[in-house]
Amino acid sequence: MKYRRESSDGDYTFGQGENTFLENSPECVAQAVSTRLKLWQGEWFLDNRTGTPYRQSVLGKQQDDSWVLMLIDRVSQTMALSPCWMSPPRELKHAR
Repeated sequence: MKYRRESSDGDYTFGQGENTFLENSPECVAQAVSTRLKLWQGEWFLDNRTGTPYRQSVLGKQQDDSWVLMLIDRVSQTMALSPCWMSPPRELKHAR
């Protein structure tokens, strides 16, 4: 997997040769997951269906923990995540 490196300001970097990219590293996967979760549904003008449905599934009063499964699903669809990382989901326990 090859991913354009972000600066400390969150902008993509250019003009640094091969140092402009992350490739096959944990930092590369972390950045891919991070940018995937930062894109809100409806935010991208080419396809307003793509993105994380924070308004629809996370924010506001929720009756169940389906938002947790939605976030797990969103992360699992990130390119380059190894199938061994995606073990069967386990029950999440947290305080209400």
